[in-house]
Amino acid sequence: MNINFINEYGKPFRIWKILSPRKFKGFVVRYKNYKLKTMVGKHRRDKPVVYHAVPLNNSSQDPVTLDGRDYIRVLPFDCDGDYVNVIVSSPGG
Repeated sequence: MNINFINEYGKPFRIWKILSPRKFKGFVVRYKNYKLKTMVGKHRRDKPVVYHAVPLNNSSQDPVTLDGRDYIRVLPFDCDGDYVNVIVSSPGG
């Protein structure tokens, strides 16, 4: 699945997915667009992948939203070919 995270947050942030091992620290996004391609095995195709984002400084006073929510859930077949755009911003922004 292919997701294009569009940074309207205005600052660098970190994004990760629930499928990631606990030791994985996520992907750092510093630019306007970040294209992420996630491969999902056949045994997980019926389960959504959940993505979260946090500011690099881990400040709860400056939260990050994905399409206006704390997280997004994407079924692997939802974006099999083209990239799906996800707006990254701050609440109300």
